[in-house]
Amino acid sequence: QQPPRKPAPRPKPAGPAPAPPEPPKPPANPRARLCLSCHNPITDPEAKACPECGFALMEVPGFTPKPVSPSAPPISSAPPVPPPPPAAPASPPSPPQAAPPKAPPQPLDLEATVRVGPPRLTSTAPDGRPESYTLRLPLNKIGRKNDNDLAFPLERTISGRHCEIYQEGKDWFIKDLASTNGVLVNGKKVETSPLKEGDQLKLGNKIFTFTRSG
Repeated sequence: QQPPRKPAPRPKPAGPAPAPPEPPKPPANPRARLCLSCHNPITDPEAKACPECGFALMEVPGFTPKPVSPSAPPISSAPPVPPPPPAAPASPPSPPQAAPPKAPPQPLDLEATVRVGPPRLTSTAPDGRPESYTLRLPLNKIGRKNDNDLAFPLERTISGRHCEIYQEGKDWFIKDLASTNGVLVNGKKVETSPLKEGDQLKLGNKIFTFTRSG
């Protein structure tokens, strides 16, 4: 004899069933009709569904659609910027003008630009050393004798009283004193001759260079 079977346990209930979704509530403001799905404003009072998402609309008692005014442009606090003025038409390029002629160079005033000093005679000694002799104002006698202003006792080709160099006004001159070998200025034999800067004087075998300013 089999023992009596126990009744199978009943399954426990799985808990309360989920509540059905609540229907969308109308807007709190009866004059603002919005789509309950996408919240898009509805302006057409005859619309049955949202034109954006197609959600069915609910009738809201006392709803009067409010016309949607276009959004006003934002007011800027900055002052309006005036439009730029029209550009002036470009003028045709002017023909190139010839450069003015250059003024001729002015002669230099040597007396103003060169340091003023007594005139000098420069020469070269037999051993190659440079020699320089300052001329006195207004007369200088040159010869082999010692009583001359410029004496050259060892120069046998120079006469005892060979010549003299003197000043008249601002100019200088050289005069031959009847010397044996004469006076040459720049290779030319002279009796009396004016002197200018750089002239070469030959007295016998001795050659000098005349310098107007020392």
